[in-house]
Amino acid sequence: MTARALTVARKDLTDLARSKLLWGAALVMLAVSVPQTYDRATDSWDVLVDSTQEQLLIPFVLFGGPVAIVAAYASVAGERESGSLRVLLSFPTDRGTVLLGKAVSRTLVLLAVSLGTYLVLGGVLIQAYGTLDGVEYLVDAGLLAAFTFAWAGLSVGVSAAVATKVRAVALLFGLYLVLGPLDLWRATVVRAVGMIVEGPGFDPSGLSTLTSASPDAPEWYLYVGRLNPVQATLAATDWTSHVLTASRWSAQYNTLAHNAFGLAAILAWGLVPLAVGYWRFGRADLG
Repeated sequence: MTARALTVARKDLTDLARSKLLWGAALVMLAVSVPQTYDRATDSWDVLVDSTQEQLLIPFVLFGGPVAIVAAYASVAGERESGSLRVLLSFPTDRGTVLLGKAVSRTLVLLAVSLGTYLVLGGVLIQAYGTLDGVEYLVDAGLLAAFTFAWAGLSVGVSAAVATKVRAVALLFGLYLVLGPLDLWRATVVRAVGMIVEGPGFDPSGLSTLTSASPDAPEWYLYVGRLNPVQATLAATDWTSHVLTASRWSAQYNTLAHNAFGLAAILAWGLVPLAVGYWRFGRADLG
């Protein structure tokens, strides 16, 4: 990383520190995840820490995307729209340096928010149970960091690829809906691949989720499903909770190979949009 990119990142971090919208979103994540985890930990049904710990990343999977979008949708498009980007580029700084600095600053802030919240949730488990599985906790922290990087890179990349904040936020929330809560990934990507592999009459509604894949689940589905970073993270979290006490399901339908592919897919969601954003940003007419 160049000294100029670090300068851009430091300036951007200063601006982010004053963002009420970002810190408001971070507080919402805390307000949702902490009581949810505490209620589960103190529920009479969840008497073992394992049953609660294996669900620790679910709030991040649900809310990490929107927080990242709030933090980064205007990172490049906002400055481009306001005209401040032309001023920044009048200094000895090129567009690639600006994009790198923005990506670094937004990723660092989002990692601080997500891992800080995760640390608090670990404290909730220790307070409720007196212990937690340290290996699983650290591995899941790595998964959370990768997932956070994916959304940070995706958000900054989209912001660099479009000309206005409205386009950036619309595209990013559209992607969030496809990847996340509405299960549109199954209805679109999984259906399309299934029609190619299985035939035109393929219906994805018969497939169970990755975290409860049935014995007759086709092998291609275990990989195509993990092209979705949300599903890849959920499946990997379920796998880590069974690594030390492997079950029949985790050994056959949720293996290291499947989850290594999923981790690569998660990281690609952060890197590929940045590359596309760099390509479009470098060719854009800034007026």
